[in-house]
Amino acid sequence: MKLLIRAWVAVVALTLSRGLWVILYDTLWNGGFITSDRDLWERIHIISMLVLTFLWAALVVVTVMYAGYSIF
Repeated sequence: MKLLIRAWVAVVALTLSRGLWVILYDTLWNGGFITSDRDLWERIHIISMLVLTFLWAALVVVTVMYAGYSIF
């Protein structure tokens, strides 16, 4: 049970830190402090969203299965 709680805390922390990173990067980009390739940023954004989506889905499945319900 402790491991499951730690997993929830970790995924929530990753989600929040990613959100803060998006806000910071967009602020620096719009302020002209970052002049790197915008396409690279878009690819990083898409990949990180896919990873977070997978983590959330896996966490929900594990939590439901831990509760004793059969998903499949």
